Amino acid sequence: MPQGRPGEAHADDRPVVHERTARRAELVLDGFGPWDDATVLDVGCESGGFVSLASVCGARIAYIDAAPELVEIAVYRMPDGALVVCDVAELPYVDAGFATLTAMTGLPYAVDPVHALAEAARVACPGGRVLAVVWGPAAECDAAEYLVAVQARLPPAPDVAEPFRWSDPAVLENLFAQAGMAVDNRRSVECSWFYSDETTVLDVLLSTRLAASAIEHSGAEVVGEAVRKSIAPFRCRSGKYVLCNKFHAVAGHVPAGDPSFRSRLAALAGPDGVAVVVRLELDRVPGVDVTEHFRPRRAYLAGGVPAFHS
Repeated sequence: MPQGRPGEAHADDRPVVHERTARRAELVLDGFGPWDDATVLDVGCESGGFVSLASVCGARIAYIDAAPELVEIAVYRMPDGALVVCDVAELPYVDAGFATLTAMTGLPYAVDPVHALAEAARVACPGGRVLAVVWGPAAECDAAEYLVAVQARLPPAPDVAEPFRWSDPAVLENLFAQAGMAVDNRRSVECSWFYSDETTVLDVLLSTRLAASAIEHSGAEVVGEAVRKSIAPFRCRSGKYVLCNKFHAVAGHVPAGDPSFRSRLAALAGPDGVAVVVRLELDRVPGVDVTEHFRPRRAYLAGGVPAFHS
């Protein structure tokens, strides 16, 4: 069984191990273009499968994730991208800095998905878009048993998200509406995962963010055996594995007249004028011009009125 933190055990095989998302990324890129010269922030980039392909399509890429071990793999694949390791619920960027925000994996696991979408809309340019991809119905996803097996090995928590809770497109569109965006493009994406043997499929499925958390809590041997049993029905006579899954991809349009972050924060401030603002210092990325889009934001509350400097 693979040992250690995700990414460490497979350093020599990273380009191969994390290709399970490649086909899905290709289908999304084909359906939601154009990407040439677009400024794109991938929120919850995991191992960088989507951003590496978007870069090939001509996009200017930035990416963030809260898991350093996954960002390490993303950097391996996209050394020229601008990256930040941080909590994806509070994006450390000034308002209106990106043409497109993508959430290829993280929305189903967000504790507050409306807040996550609203935060994505904040850093998108007026008239820009926020693109989210979620699982389709569990009955149409062979990976459902794998997800159930891994989640059963996570530490008990009241806010553990159910990955299929947004599988109904109408529910997903309602989330966008609550975040102030109208959905203007939607697609269903069917994606099959092919693996040559058991070693390969276990390497891949044990290197996800969800599996990493389960391994940390329950141990690699326990989680590995649970995953092995969950994928057994999808083993072919040749020893290969094939898991067929469906995803929903939805793009929300950020209104051209979207209120500024200053106005939104003022509305959120309590009677005493106090609001919580995250302040993050970002290191300059060598070889990347971060002046325009990657400035830290600072907020000072004076007399109950937020005053912003960047």
